[in-house]
Amino acid sequence: MYPVLTLARRVLPAALMLAASWASAGAQAVVNSELLLNGDFALTHAATGTGGLAILPDHWAGLVGTTDNAGVWGGQLRFSTMGAHNTNHKYFVSQSFDAGAGGNFVLSFDYRLANPSNGRAINGAKVTIDNWYGTVNTPPPPPLFSSTYGDANYDDSWHVGTTLTVSLSAGLHTLYVGTIGASEQNDRAFVQYDNVSLMTAVPEPSSAALLACC
Repeated sequence: MYPVLTLARRVLPAALMLAASWASAGAQAVVNSELLLNGDFALTHAATGTGGLAILPDHWAGLVGTTDNAGVWGGQLRFSTMGAHNTNHKYFVSQSFDAGAGGNFVLSFDYRLANPSNGRAINGAKVTIDNWYGTVNTPPPPPLFSSTYGDANYDDSWHVGTTLTVSLSAGLHTLYVGTIGASEQNDRAFVQYDNVSLMTAVPEPSSAALLACC
């Protein structure tokens, strides 16, 4: 009996401590199930007819040719703020995904607004789901995320691991990643993205269930 009692004294406290650590996480979530393809922009192709001048990311739609002032440079997606707004320019890439039965999702990405001394206050980064432009009679909804050169104390550095929790209905959705726009700025001011990820958020098992397994 003594060895069994000793084992119980060792195992039970360990199980209780592990259960307590899970319980202390409360409503925290374990993140898994990546829903996007090529979120690090490692896979690319040359735009047709540009002689390799425009390098576009695989699996992302929205950009064509060299007129979009956008593409992949050095492994990051980059949007120049050169040129005025017009209907031929695209200021985003998009990718559709299936949210399944719906629920909460975790969106994360790295971004940078380069060369702030050359960027106008209204220019910047913008991320949204399902609607970028809005319609003729209905303005677009507020973006999930935006950051402009006009933000207070903005610095020219990478903002790594920007994370948002998004609640989505069941079925297909489209993620848009891009720039708030151009205002006849030169290409020394540009917006960059990397490591774009959208993952399901799965609730952690309860401490009671953990104890039951022990």
